[in-house]
Amino acid sequence: MAHRLDVCWRQPLIRSVHRVSIDLSPERSGAIVYPAARLRKLSGSDMSKGTRFQLCMAMSVAGYHEFVQTRRPVPFIADDIMETFDDDRAKETFPLFGEVANVGQVIYFTHHQHLCEIAMTTCSSVRIHQL
Repeated sequence: MAHRLDVCWRQPLIRSVHRVSIDLSPERSGAIVYPAARLRKLSGSDMSKGTRFQLCMAMSVAGYHEFVQTRRPVPFIADDIMETFDDDRAKETFPLFGEVANVGQVIYFTHHQHLCEIAMTTCSSVRIHQL
């Protein structure tokens, strides 16, 4: 899963990040980001809200791929996880959801119309349902 997390993390247009890893030691558990410019560890409290949301999304997608390797697919559900993403980052993220949709169903909730428009231009099989 660590490799998949690193791949999912790099996908959404993060040029300033060298890599991401997970520290599972009891005293420092959590994800650690290694910025390319500083090459030092950053914990969650050192990251912006948008970066933390991106990390959460990357971990969710990586975890889903890990899950479906040994189990039947279940729906992947995300509730407005891209609300803090800029348009470029969202354009890079929707194709990750498209990869998940090749295995199972993706349900993404948002009230941001511009994200629906980005989804329609980046994923040919997307279906928008307005509630």
